[in-house]
Amino acid sequence: MLNEDIQNSDVIITNVKGCTSVPIAEHTIAMLSSLARGVPTMIRNQINKTWVEIPVKDLENAIVGIIGYGDIGYEIAKRCKALGMTIIGCRRNPSKRNEEYEPADLIMGMDQVDDVLSRSDFVVLALPFTKDTSALFNKERLNKMKKGSYLINVGRGNTIVDEDLIESLSNGHIAGAALDVFEVEPLPKDHPFWQLENVMVSPHNAYNSSKHLDRVMELFLRNLKLFSEGKPLMNVVEKNLVINSKRSFEKKVSTIDHKNEVQGQTRIGFAFFV
Repeated sequence: MLNEDIQNSDVIITNVKGCTSVPIAEHTIAMLSSLARGVPTMIRNQINKTWVEIPVKDLENAIVGIIGYGDIGYEIAKRCKALGMTIIGCRRNPSKRNEEYEPADLIMGMDQVDDVLSRSDFVVLALPFTKDTSALFNKERLNKMKKGSYLINVGRGNTIVDEDLIESLSNGHIAGAALDVFEVEPLPKDHPFWQLENVMVSPHNAYNSSKHLDRVMELFLRNLKLFSEGKPLMNVVEKNLVINSKRSFEKKVSTIDHKNEVQGQTRIGFAFFV
């Protein structure tokens, strides 16, 4: 959909930013808790009828580093705070704060991401797809993580170099991972992630919610009203940034689901990104 014709036209593209933040945050907490309490091992032991004590990690006072501290990261942080965790947010603009309530104990810039990794017991990736985030978590960066820490990815699959993560999980440097997004989807059946006992795989499902369509349509109708009144729309996509990313990483671009288009003096398109 986001080709050069669209880029050079007067079509306005918006996305559903904010509509998936709550379910993704709830999914993250489920994965984080499962890793901490050894749930994957419990399930295997149940299948094998094995009764053994399972090592666990307390969430209270544990440090969680949220890489990509935007709307999704904010919702994750609120829930982590309720569990008594210490939260470090990492974003491009570290001076930005939520005026009503800021759950993060510390917000650092992306140029300090290695420092965040070295401190964190749990690392949550909530990064968008950009040329800067592609392969950001390679062997060198994964080795910056605290030994025995956990990694959760609910952002984009291209952020992680799979082979490097597999090595870190296999040698014990990273204790476990919960992955919802992958560079190739569906995840191939012969991919090692399926077989690693310290990995939890979910099928790009973190955004899913029984209220998803309600949230999307509410935003759509609000934008439609703004459009009819000639006012600026919410969540306008910078088409040039998306086009440039597509040119550089064409094979890695996630599918865009275009749901609705309304025509008028200026055309407007609503693209739903998940």
